[in-house]
Amino acid sequence: MDEQIILGVWNPKGGTGKTTLSLNLAGAFAGAGRRVLLIDLDPQLSAFSIAGGADIGFEVIDYQPRQRPVADVVIIDHPPGVGLPHPRCIVMPTTLDPLTWHATQRGRKEADSNGKQTLLVPNRVDTNRTEEREALAVIKEDHGDLRIVKNRSIYPRSLGHKQTVFGKSGFVDKFYGIREARQEMISLRDSIVSWYFATNS
Repeated sequence: MDEQIILGVWNPKGGTGKTTLSLNLAGAFAGAGRRVLLIDLDPQLSAFSIAGGADIGFEVIDYQPRQRPVADVVIIDHPPGVGLPHPRCIVMPTTLDPLTWHATQRGRKEADSNGKQTLLVPNRVDTNRTEEREALAVIKEDHGDLRIVKNRSIYPRSLGHKQTVFGKSGFVDKFYGIREARQEMISLRDSIVSWYFATNS
């Protein structure tokens, strides 16, 4: 992976887990030895606040650099509903409730009509709930076999300790579900890399 990867993480609707996904994806790339920059453009500055003063394994800033960043991977956490992100490739986390899914579809159509490439990521999925399994089955029929991120307590718990699930301190290694969460993020990371270079070839 020699070419720089630049990803926007965005959904027109809030509450889809953009920041949690951005931070843990950054952790997954950093865990593979990549230089990662996470740019927090959301006015809430949640990612920047979590990373502040913590040895999280990658750099987090709260502004758009004027020059091309020196990094292998740049992930931009965009605010919801404030126009389309600048990057051509957009990762779109979405929950499966009808209101969010409708907003996601609308946002994806807008992005596609403006020459963007979008990758849907069903997020916070509770596979124990019948309605979520049914919704996911319908989505996969229309969009193929998507990587999903399950609704795991390990994600907010680790961030509460200013760490991703790839935390460098080793403190999160004892948390329940850490192995499954790491594998989930690694699989998503690898899928994103394949999608990114396929769409930019």
